[in-house]
Amino acid sequence: MACAIAQRVPHAAGSGIQHVEAVWRQEAEARTAWLLPAKFIGGLIAIGSGLVLGREGPIVRMAAAIGSTAGRRGGRRPRRR
Repeated sequence: MACAIAQRVPHAAGSGIQHVEAVWRQEAEARTAWLLPAKFIGGLIAIGSGLVLGREGPIVRMAAAIGSTAGRRGGRRPRRR
């Protein structure tokens, strides 16, 4: 199951804080369609199998995905620097 998630959503790997910062600096594109379910299910698999899961990285990444999606659906555009 974890291999299937990694193959289908490769940008969900790792904590993701670096990717959130890159999106904020407009150096990367935010991809949120499958990110939230992939991170959630991946976290459940990791915890269920006895692995240690740091909580800061995954929570920051999922919160950024939720905020990005809510902003786009609410008609907000990212600020240009």
